[in-house]
Amino acid sequence: MNAYIYILILAILNCFLPIKRQKTTSSILLFIMMLMCGFRAYDVGTDTVNYVAYQEASFISDYTWGPLYIVLKLIASLFPYEGTVFLMLMALLTYCPLIYLSRKYSVFPGLSVLMYIIPCGIFFNESFNIARQSIGIVYILLAAVALQNKKRELSYGLTLLAFFFHPFVIFFVFIFFLMKRPFTKKFVRCLLLITMILGLCGTLTGIDSILNSMAAIFAGSSSDLLLKFTKYGNGYDIQSGFSLVGQLSHMLPMVALCWIGSNKRTKNNIYFKMMVCGSAITNLLVSVIFCERFASTFTLAQFLAVPLIYKTSSKINKIILKIILLATGMLYVYNLYQSSKDVDLWTPYHTIFN
Repeated sequence: MNAYIYILILAILNCFLPIKRQKTTSSILLFIMMLMCGFRAYDVGTDTVNYVAYQEASFISDYTWGPLYIVLKLIASLFPYEGTVFLMLMALLTYCPLIYLSRKYSVFPGLSVLMYIIPCGIFFNESFNIARQSIGIVYILLAAVALQNKKRELSYGLTLLAFFFHPFVIFFVFIFFLMKRPFTKKFVRCLLLITMILGLCGTLTGIDSILNSMAAIFAGSSSDLLLKFTKYGNGYDIQSGFSLVGQLSHMLPMVALCWIGSNKRTKNNIYFKMMVCGSAITNLLVSVIFCERFASTFTLAQFLAVPLIYKTSSKINKIILKIILLATGMLYVYNLYQSSKDVDLWTPYHTIFN
C-alpha cells in the first residue's frame, strides 16, 4: 500500500508547481508509474499471472486476446524474461500516450495525473489488474482528442485500434452521434439526476436475469463477448453487492464533477461529454459488478476534462472542486486500505527483481 501512497503524495505536490514545469514533472511521474506497472512481480495484481501465462504458453493464437497481442507475444518472446517484457510492452502502450496527452493537450498536467490515480483507483485497479482494457481506453482518449480537433478519419482509426486491444471500448461509437448535441447545464443535471434515481432504485438490476439467461444460452459457444459479462461475477451472479453507501461512493464524485463542470466552455467539449456519459453509465449500472468495465471507456476522459473544468470554473466552483478532489482522494486511500486486508485479492507492491 505504501508505494501507492507515495505516488499519490507526489501527484498532489506536482499540482502546486507552475504549469510549464508540470509538463516535465508529470511526464516523469507517469514514467515512474509505467516502470512500476511493467516491472511488477507476477503476484501483484489479480490478472498479472494470466498475462504472464499467456506470454509463456507455447501457442500463439487465442481468439480471446486478438491479433495485436499475438504481435506483442512474438516480440516479447525474442527476449529473456519474456513475461516481464510482455508486461512492460503493455505498460508502454498505456503510459506513453498518457505522457503525450498530458504534455500537449492538458491545460493542467498535474491535475491530469491526479485524475488518473484517484477516481475509482484507475492506476491501481486498471493498470495492474485489467491492463488490456487500460490500453484500449487510452487509445479511445486519443480518438476523442482527434474528434475534438475535427479529425474524424483519424478518430475512426484510433477507435478501431482500441477495439482490437479490448472489445468493450466499442461503446465509444455513441459519442460520434453526440458530437453536435450540446451538453447544456440543464441537460447534464437532468441526465445525472434521472440516472442516479434509476440506479439507486434498482430499476435496471433486471439486467442480472437477462445476462444470466444469455450466459446459459451461450455457455460453451464461441460468443466470447457475451461470456465475458458473466465472468466478472461469481458464477452467474453479477450483482455488485454494494451497500447504499458503496453505491453513492461510486456515483457522487463523478456526478459532482460533472454538475459543477457544466458551463458554456464545456457544453460542446468531447472530453466533458464523455465524462458525463461515463457518470450516467456508472449511475445506471452501479448494482452490476462490471459497471466500471463499461464506464471506464468514457470516464478516463477525466484526464483532460477535469483540468478544463478547473480552468473554466468560477472561484467558488474551484473551491468546491478542490473539496471534491480531497474527498475522492480520501476515498481512494480508504479503498487501498480495504483492498490491502483481502490477502486473496491484493498483494503489496514489489518488483520482479525482489
